[in-house]
Amino acid sequence: MPDKKITDLTELTTPASTDVLAIVDVAANVTKKIQVGNLPGGSGGGVTAVTGTAPITSTGGATPDIGITNATPSADGAMSAADKAKLDGIASGAQVGTVTSVATGTGLTGGTITGAGTISLDANLSDLNDVAATAPSDGQVLTYDTVNGWQPETISGTGTVTSVTVDGGTGIASSGSPITGAGTITVSLDADLSDLNNVAATVPSDGQVLTYDTVNGWQPETISGTGTVTSVTVTGGTGLTSSGSPITGAGTITVDLDNTAVTPGAYTNADITVDAQGRITAAANGTGGGAVSSVTGGTGLTASPTTGAVVVDLDNTAVTPGVYTNADITVDAQGRITAAANGTGGGIAAVVDDTTPQLGGNLDVQGFQIDTSTTNGNIALDSNGTGVVEVRGNVDGGGTNAGAIKLNCEQNTHGVTIKSPLNAATATYTLTLPEADGAQNQPLVTDGSGQLSFSDTVKATLQGNVTGAEIDFKAETVSSTNAGDAEGTVVYFGTGGTQAGKVYTFFTGSWVAVDASVGGENTTKGLLAMALGTTPATDGMLIQGIGILDHNPGSAGNILFVTTGTAGELTATQPSTANEYSRVVGHQIGIEGGTRAKVLFIPSQDWIKIA
Repeated sequence: MPDKKITDLTELTTPASTDVLAIVDVAANVTKKIQVGNLPGGSGGGVTAVTGTAPITSTGGATPDIGITNATPSADGAMSAADKAKLDGIASGAQVGTVTSVATGTGLTGGTITGAGTISLDANLSDLNDVAATAPSDGQVLTYDTVNGWQPETISGTGTVTSVTVDGGTGIASSGSPITGAGTITVSLDADLSDLNNVAATVPSDGQVLTYDTVNGWQPETISGTGTVTSVTVTGGTGLTSSGSPITGAGTITVDLDNTAVTPGAYTNADITVDAQGRITAAANGTGGGAVSSVTGGTGLTASPTTGAVVVDLDNTAVTPGVYTNADITVDAQGRITAAANGTGGGIAAVVDDTTPQLGGNLDVQGFQIDTSTTNGNIALDSNGTGVVEVRGNVDGGGTNAGAIKLNCEQNTHGVTIKSPLNAATATYTLTLPEADGAQNQPLVTDGSGQLSFSDTVKATLQGNVTGAEIDFKAETVSSTNAGDAEGTVVYFGTGGTQAGKVYTFFTGSWVAVDASVGGENTTKGLLAMALGTTPATDGMLIQGIGILDHNPGSAGNILFVTTGTAGELTATQPSTANEYSRVVGHQIGIEGGTRAKVLFIPSQDWIKIA
């Protein structure tokens, strides 16, 4: 072998047990060989098995998991962090021991404990604070006095007060006070009222109250509604006099008006004088005699006579008294008819009086209305023969006021007007309404001769489906969300069972599910449509528009292709395998319910077979 550096040799990474190593035997000073299998540890030259002795654990083998078990009261092992914290909390030098001695204290006896023992109070209370005490009964408490020390006592509502002193106050006397043992204390007012404020008083009766005067002091008195007024004084005021005042016992007080200078009597057409108190202070017969002396007639009036009864009449005018028909009259400023003559119109007092009224000229309603008082009554306009009810226009200003009919709302605050074209249009035609009111969303159309009808053949503004014999344009009023919902161009033909929300191609008169797999030319090319139900000829097939698939091929914005997976579905992945077919069907614009896709369905007319 040519000479090489050891670092230049090829590394042997997986030695076999029969491979050899060159090794120097130092003791013999010679170079020898040794097989790998004879090295310590076996053919691999490494550790082949590891075991553990408690508390060390090993899973064994050449690559073991080594562990250590936790210590227990009877076995060595690892110490937990909690145990280490507890151990660190024990004072240095602390050890397990036995209480050997308890010292005596107040009310306690003690002794030496050389082993396990019990510490307790004495069995009775006689040594408490070194004061003798008798044994207590249930419910008693300890009370203390300097003679007997602590004694058990019963505290209850039936206990005996041993010492009570009550001092008498003003007008109050006490007896049996003080009490140093069992006894009774009596507290009462003095036997009579003589001590009340040190003033003599008689014993009162029921309901009386004490009243005070400086002579007799406090005296019991009866106050009631039947008492007697002992003194009343009335003083006459301006224009008044009083007699019998004052009254110090029972009596009567009379109050009169003062006499005035007037002489009592009857006066005719009296002239009187009245003072500030409203009293007549002077009276005399009047001089007028009580008669009207003069009456003057005013404009259009006459008056006579000047005494006695007065009669007022209107002045006579030139009108001749009588009855006039349809009268022509003249009235002066006083409202009097000064001229009257029969009219020439042959009129009536009220239209209701004429059972066949006719107009002799235009009817001017002024600012009034034509209405009816009949409950829920109609107002009928009845033309004759082929005549019509005509609403006329008029030329006012620019001549733009064509004939019109306004239909008001129930409060007459808004209205809809139907109006004729202007004169410049020279429009003369008749529109005849249809015989029936039509179906929902049908437009009103004309046949070109003025006959109106409701039809689905044409709509100026789409508000629903435009229906033909084999093709519709669907326009929904709410957003599409369910599989097979669609808006757009829908055809009704062909056979084959379909499923709403799946995609089909029209082949030899039947709808078949699309499939762009190898050999799928007839299920990829041709007219594509999304099924709206199970029967194409009645449920329809969407050939262009917006529809809801029954599956979700991708996400919003994806271009969609005919799938090479499940027949009837679309995919967002363009087919790329040789002999598969690629055809763009539309674009995904959303997801409905998490499992259905909303798509813009606009199939390309081109398709490609992949080479």
